[in-house]
Amino acid sequence: SATQGRREMASFALARSPRWVSLVQQWRVEATSILWDWLWLAVPKKRTSHSKKRMRSWGKRPRDVKNWNICPKCGEAKPRLRLCSNIELCAMRLSDWHKAKDQLGATGDGS
Repeated sequence: SATQGRREMASFALARSPRWVSLVQQWRVEATSILWDWLWLAVPKKRTSHSKKRMRSWGKRPRDVKNWNICPKCGEAKPRLRLCSNIELCAMRLSDWHKAKDQLGATGDGS
């Protein structure tokens, strides 16, 4: 433990020596200059042209919706494999739908 104490004192004395301090300061300057070099490399060299911007944004354009169908019962547009908004009429069985359609036609409320 006495030798360990001497080692600690020697390392502490070395850390406070002017030579060591100047080496640490020099290392900090070099490290920051290296960091600044990396930042300069990350900067674009020229402006992105209008055509390059448009080419890059081509994949972000809105696509045509292809999965829409016309409901066979009410004739409204609806997403494929979904019930349309007129659920009272369109969710009926086909036989019940024909009866409801005939009733609507007889009362004059239908279109």
